[in-house]
Amino acid sequence: DDSEVFTDLTWAISNGDKEDLEACIPIPLTPCDEQAFNIQVETLNFKNGSGIRSASAKIVNNVIAINNASMDYSFHGLTTNQRFYIIGNFELDHEYLPENDWVFRLDDADIDIDAFDEICENAYDELSKPNGYSPSLTSIDAVIESLRVEAE
Repeated sequence: DDSEVFTDLTWAISNGDKEDLEACIPIPLTPCDEQAFNIQVETLNFKNGSGIRSASAKIVNNVIAINNASMDYSFHGLTTNQRFYIIGNFELDHEYLPENDWVFRLDDADIDIDAFDEICENAYDELSKPNGYSPSLTSIDAVIESLRVEAE
């Protein structure tokens, strides 16, 4: 229901502290069904609205991949008049992550869960560092902050 999406997103943008923002992601209508983790979750303003941005690793087709192919910058926002729902999605690369390794099928009985947890924890710690990205989140934030969304 779109009205529920707008209500939840409006509340999160206006009232959520960092923990609330992390809890409300993924927001309904995100491009993927589920996200493995979200880091560097922040509110972000653009010219005539605001929203929530994060860096996310996705679960797709019952597979979690912690690699450069799976990491995205996601932005979900609303214009001030609440007429427009904005989604921004950019690919992220990180020197710490491999291009296409660290792929795990969630239904694979052969996964060493301790090794998997260690990889997830190490990746999360490394990716959580404020200046860990190239391009940095700051440069993509600037693109979002420059937006003005209006009807033609």
